[in-house]
Amino acid sequence: MSVFVDREDDKPKSQWKTNEDWAWFVGENREPICLTTKPEPYTLQKALHWLQRQVAPTVKMVQALDRENHTTILKDMIEQAEHKHLLQLEKSTIEERIDTAVSQENDGIF
Repeated sequence: MSVFVDREDDKPKSQWKTNEDWAWFVGENREPICLTTKPEPYTLQKALHWLQRQVAPTVKMVQALDRENHTTILKDMIEQAEHKHLLQLEKSTIEERIDTAVSQENDGIF
């Protein structure tokens, strides 16, 4: 049994018709699916939210490892970090930097 074609015993496999459900799935006889979105502007609020959700847990772990191993991995990384985002923020207006709208996903931390 194949999901891609409908079996036709009187024809060779190369001539079997594409299954209608599969054809629809790959885009025949329907509107195309939009797989891209318009990027949202960079804001300090977005940066802080990303930092809290994605970066902070790893930073906390590396801090603990640095303490246990008497290393300075995190400090060294911070000192070597490029300031691309800071330069981008410096070029923006204050209105662009501060997102005053409270989002629905905000849990009150920022």
